[in-house]
Amino acid sequence: MLFGGGEIDAELSFTGLDAATFGNQVDVQVQRTQFTGQEGFAGQPPVILSTRVALDGSGGGTITVPNGDPMDAYRVIITPAVESAPVVDAAWQTRVEAEATTLAGGASVTSLATNAQATSGFKDVRGFSNAGASATWTVDVPRDGTYLLGIQYGTNDRPDGTNMKSGRHALFVDGAFEDLVQYTSTLSVTYKGRVEVPVTLTAGTHALSLRASQDGTTALPGSNIALDRFDLTEATTAEKSTYPANLARLSGDATVSWGAGSFGGHVTLGADGQAAFYLGAAEDGYYDLTVEYETTEAVDLGVELNDRELSGIGADASGRWQTTATVHVARGIQELTVAGEGVKVRGVTLVRNVEADARVVTIQAEDPSVTRSAGTTVETPGATYGSNVQGQYVGWLTAGRTLTIPRPADTEAGQYNFLVHFGNASRNTTHPYNTDGISRRATITEVGGDHSATGYFRYNYSYFNFWWQNVPLDLTTDDGALVVGNPTGDAPNIDAFQLAPLVGALVTERLDPDTVKPVATLVTPTTNGPFRTLDLRVEATDDRGLQRVVANIYKDGTLVKSTQTAAEGKRAATHAATVTLPDGAYTIRYNASDLAGNVAKTGTFDVTIDTTPPTATIKDGASFTVKTGETYDLISFKLHDAGKIDKVVLNGKTKDLTDNVWSDVNFLTPPTFGAVKGENTLVVFDVAGNSRTYTFTLN
Repeated sequence: MLFGGGEIDAELSFTGLDAATFGNQVDVQVQRTQFTGQEGFAGQPPVILSTRVALDGSGGGTITVPNGDPMDAYRVIITPAVESAPVVDAAWQTRVEAEATTLAGGASVTSLATNAQATSGFKDVRGFSNAGASATWTVDVPRDGTYLLGIQYGTNDRPDGTNMKSGRHALFVDGAFEDLVQYTSTLSVTYKGRVEVPVTLTAGTHALSLRASQDGTTALPGSNIALDRFDLTEATTAEKSTYPANLARLSGDATVSWGAGSFGGHVTLGADGQAAFYLGAAEDGYYDLTVEYETTEAVDLGVELNDRELSGIGADASGRWQTTATVHVARGIQELTVAGEGVKVRGVTLVRNVEADARVVTIQAEDPSVTRSAGTTVETPGATYGSNVQGQYVGWLTAGRTLTIPRPADTEAGQYNFLVHFGNASRNTTHPYNTDGISRRATITEVGGDHSATGYFRYNYSYFNFWWQNVPLDLTTDDGALVVGNPTGDAPNIDAFQLAPLVGALVTERLDPDTVKPVATLVTPTTNGPFRTLDLRVEATDDRGLQRVVANIYKDGTLVKSTQTAAEGKRAATHAATVTLPDGAYTIRYNASDLAGNVAKTGTFDVTIDTTPPTATIKDGASFTVKTGETYDLISFKLHDAGKIDKVVLNGKTKDLTDNVWSDVNFLTPPTFGAVKGENTLVVFDVAGNSRTYTFTLN
C-alpha cells in the first residue's frame, strides 16, 4: 500500500490476512521515497522500518510509521515471515530547510502560497544576486567519510525571454572553499531541481555554507538561485540497490515463493513467465548488474535491459548461480526483464562501478576532428548565464545539417549507448497552465552501417543548459563514422557526445556450497614395472573447477618426490611428469583438489625402479665353452639381473627369454641363434630396458 502527506507518525492498522497464505506472523517493511523536485532523481526507496508482527484472530496487526515530512511517500509491504527479514538499509541522513539556516548578505526567506506544493514547507530562500549572500548551517556527522549534499532549488532569471539561466554557488566547509556547485536550469523558481555534491567530512560538527561568491566580492554567474532544502546523506560506499524477485512485476507463468535466502524467497518461471525489475541509477555510467538464480539443469536465461538483449547469462549445470554484467546505463529508471523456463529467480542487485567508466569515450562537439556542415556554428554561452557547457557548443543544426564524428579507437561493432549533451529551449506558445515545450530530434547514422537510431531531446529551458540524453545504438561496422543530424527539422544545440559499450564484462559464479570431491585417475603407469624412469600421467575432473592435480612418490612411507600441475579452474585437467629415481620399490600417491578445497580420494600404486643393466658371464666347462687363444670354437653365457632378464640380441637377431632373474644362452657356434664366424655382438636386456653389450670372436 502507498500513503503519505502527513507530518506526524502514522499508525497503520491492517486486518483480514488469510492464515493459509500468511501463517500466524508476517514481516512488514516500510520504504520511504523523498520528493526531489520535478527534475530531481529518486532512486529505489530505502527500507526505514522492518518488523515482524504476530497476527491477531482477525488476521490483523498494527505498526507505527515514523513520518515527519508531508512531501515524503511511503510504501508498506506485508509478506509471510521469511528466513531473513528485510533489514533497515536507509543511509544516515540529516535534513535542513533553507529557511532554517543562518542567512546573510541580502538572502531572505520567501513565503509562498499553499498551491506551491513543490516547495518544501512553502518557503524558500532568495536574494542570492548579491555577492555577499549566503546560507550557513551546521551538521553533526557520525563517521569519517564521503557525504552527498543534496540541494533542492529553483532557477530565477530568463533575461532574454527564452533562456532560463543556470547558475553557480560556492560551497564552503568550516569557512574554507570546498567546491563550485553547478546548477542546471529549471522551468521557474518554484519548479524544483536537485543537485548532489560529494563532500568529504570527518566525524563531528561542521559548518556548511552556500555563498553567491567564491571570493566574497564578485557574484558567480547565475547565482540568483532560490534555495529550498538541504539533505546530507552518507555515501562512503558505492551506490547500491537490491530488488527481490518476489516483489518484481510478474507476467505469464510465474509463481512466488517466500522463505529462505537473502532475498526472502524466489520466483519460479514457467515457459512464458517473466519477472520485470525497475532499477534506479543515480548517474550516467557503468553499474555491476547481478542476477541471482537457481537452475535444475543447464539453461540460458532470456535477459533484456531496456529492451536490449544481454546475452551469455545462464548456467551450464544445476545449482545456485549469480551472473554479474557490467553494464552502461543512463541516469534514471531501467527496465530489466528475466525469463527462463524452470529457473528460480531470487533477485537483482545494482552497484555503481566508477572504475569501469574508463571505457566511456567523450567527444566534444567543437573538436576539430568533428566535421560540421556549413552553416553550423561553434559558440560560447554568455558568462552571465552560468551555463554548464564543457567549453563550447555547436548550434544551428537546422534541417539537413550534420556533425560527423570519426569512429573512436577500439569501438568495434556491437551494442552501445550514445549520449548527447544537449540544450533545447524550443516552445510553441505560452499559457499559465502549459509550458508548450517542443522536443527536438536527432538521428544517428553509422557510415557503412545498415540502420540508424533516433533520439528525442526534450525542452530543458535553455539553449545554454545542457543535459545528457541517451540514444541506444547498435553498430555493425568496426570503423564507420557517426553522423548526427535532423534531416527534416532542427536538432538541439550539442555540447558533447559519449560512446559507451553496453556491456563491459560478464561473469557467472556458483553460490551453493561445493561439497563434491573431484575424481583423479592414474592413467600411467599401468604395470608395476620395473622401470628405468617413472612416467606419470594423472587425469582429474570436477563439476565446478580444479585447483591442482598431484602425484607424489614415496619410499618406505617417506616422501621422496612431489609433482603437480595447476589446473586454473578447468573442469578437466591432466598432470604428466617424468621422474628419475634410484633403484628400489616406491609407491605413487595421487589425487586432485578443486577450487573449494575438496580433495579427491587418494589413490596408490606400487612401482619398482631398476636402472642397473644385466650381466653375462662366460660359462666354464668344455661342454659349454671351448676357447682357442682369444677366440672361441664354442661359447655359452650365464645371464643375471635382479629385475629379471628380458631378452638378448645377437648380431641384430632377437631371442626372447623367460623373464627370470637367471637365464642362459648356450652353445653358440655359427650359425646358432645368428652367430657368425668372426666378431659377434651380444646385447643383454632386462625387463626395465637396461642393457649391456658384449663382443666375442667365433672360429
